[in-house]
Amino acid sequence: GRPLTVVLLRIEDFRRYAERHGDVVAGQLLRQAGRTMRKYQRRMHLTAHYGQADGVFVSILSGMELEGASVYGKRL
Repeated sequence: GRPLTVVLLRIEDFRRYAERHGDVVAGQLLRQAGRTMRKYQRRMHLTAHYGQADGVFVSILSGMELEGASVYGKRL
């Protein structure tokens, strides 16, 4: 079978950022983070915002071994 790697990424201090700058600006940050993550992934991969207020994203990297996922995470 094909390898499948799941990566969780968190925007550090996102809650504090959202409290300081408000929901609209925090939403803009989440959208920009999502766009940046999609820029470094293949078409068959999936990235989604995970959770309500923590700034956590999950990336499902189909066909990618652990080494490739590590490179993906470091690029971000």
